[in-house]
Amino acid sequence: MREKKDSNTRGKYREHPAYIFEQSGDKVKSVIFTSNATTNGVKNKKLKHNVDPTSDDDCYGVQYRGVREKSDFQSADDKHYRIHKDDFETVRQLKSPYKKKK
Repeated sequence: MREKKDSNTRGKYREHPAYIFEQSGDKVKSVIFTSNATTNGVKNKKLKHNVDPTSDDDCYGVQYRGVREKSDFQSADDKHYRIHKDDFETVRQLKSPYKKKK
């Protein structure tokens, strides 16, 4: 199934930058970014570059495989967050658990 392109591909989830890659009704599939190496005891995937170019902190993608409610997200007014091209593969891997295996 092809991913739906949506104009709102940036957001914030509990003050963390988020990349929303699929939205269906009130359900959202996303990759959340944080500066913590672990989330709820699970190791996060480290990115080569921070999604916030003004920060020198390490940046991690949260390995969450569930679907969240759209209401859990806020719009990202500060649109300076960017996924660096060197991190596209890591973000793709974070998205892959959402896909059904045949």
